[in-house]
Amino acid sequence: MAAKTEDDVSCLETYVYESAEDNIYVHHDIMLPSFPLCVEWLNYNVNPSVEDDGTRRGNMVAVGTFDPDIEIWDLDTVEGVYPDAILGAGADKGKAEPSSTATSDKKSKKKKKKRKAKMGANDKFHVDAVMCLSANALQRNLLLSGSADTTVKLWDLQNGSSSSCVKSYNFHTDKVSAVQWHPTEAFYALSGSYDRSVMAADFRTVDGSGAKWKFDADIEGVKWDPHNSNLFYVSTPR
Repeated sequence: MAAKTEDDVSCLETYVYESAEDNIYVHHDIMLPSFPLCVEWLNYNVNPSVEDDGTRRGNMVAVGTFDPDIEIWDLDTVEGVYPDAILGAGADKGKAEPSSTATSDKKSKKKKKKRKAKMGANDKFHVDAVMCLSANALQRNLLLSGSADTTVKLWDLQNGSSSSCVKSYNFHTDKVSAVQWHPTEAFYALSGSYDRSVMAADFRTVDGSGAKWKFDADIEGVKWDPHNSNLFYVSTPR
């Protein structure tokens, strides 16, 4: 998967690699509503109406953009028009028809900006750009997101689209730029922020209490050590 923006048009590209021929190509792409900031593959089918063997396994991708909503798309659907699920305030708006003219599109963007400026951070959904996502490999229905609204939010994918998260956390005082679930402990996760701190939180507790570290620079990325799960790495600007 790769997200890109070209000439103000944003899309998500699905690549196929043929190892025998050493060839890679774009199989299909998905139009996005805004500039993409993060993508996360999901091994969970967010569509509760789809019949399966009970495991709810799927081949999906969650996308975070400059918009506050998180869109989830089925990668096995080649010509999908709408996402299979939306996490955030947009889940209540339904599947709006695409704008017929450039003028109406500009008006809708202006409305979004005005609404975004008036709305403050809350405990239900993001109100600013979604900067990072992390899918839980052990509890596959759980998705973690971090936003420019300074909050970390926990989502349950079991019921598909949702306008409200399971829980919202105020670990940081600036943009949340990185989140990652622990690889072997289902309810532990890292979050990093432009407030120059990293939080290791226990999501079994009410407030996600845990340990916190301060650094000398903004945090751009966090990652658990694959060889020692008690350690983690932090990426900062040079």
